[in-house]
Amino acid sequence: MTTLALLRHAKSSYPEGFDDFDRPLAPRGIHEAQLAGAWLRTNLAAPDRVVVSPALRAVQTWELADTEVEFDGPLTFDPRVYEATSGVLLDVLHDLPDRAATAILVGHNPGLEVLVRNLARTGDPAAVRAVDAKYPTSAIAVLSFAGPWRELEPGAARLETFEVPR
Repeated sequence: MTTLALLRHAKSSYPEGFDDFDRPLAPRGIHEAQLAGAWLRTNLAAPDRVVVSPALRAVQTWELADTEVEFDGPLTFDPRVYEATSGVLLDVLHDLPDRAATAILVGHNPGLEVLVRNLARTGDPAAVRAVDAKYPTSAIAVLSFAGPWRELEPGAARLETFEVPR
């Protein structure tokens, strides 16, 4: 089985004069990102690959989460992840190497939420209800599927869990 964790960036701030791409994390977001990292360390196998949006709030989320995860594999900052549709995010996942059994994607809504809904037509009922209700900042959806990344398609995954570390 292949495992994918989709981490939405933590709570960001809206400082005057900053464009959307350069928004930093809010103080609450700093704490959320660290909690997300602790959750990932405890509940997910060590990732083989991490892909992060280059937007500042996503980069900061991963950097703080990684203080807990201590990831030492290939890290990619992929500009396609910023403002991506679920289709573009699926293209990003198709580019992952087959040897990556566990991957983390750090990105944004609405792309992540739509991607989860498109990929996972089955799953833990409580997790499905939670995703349907809201995909808040620092939320983590964990999906599993059989087969290589390039063959991942809508409906092929199972939503294993959905957590919002706070």
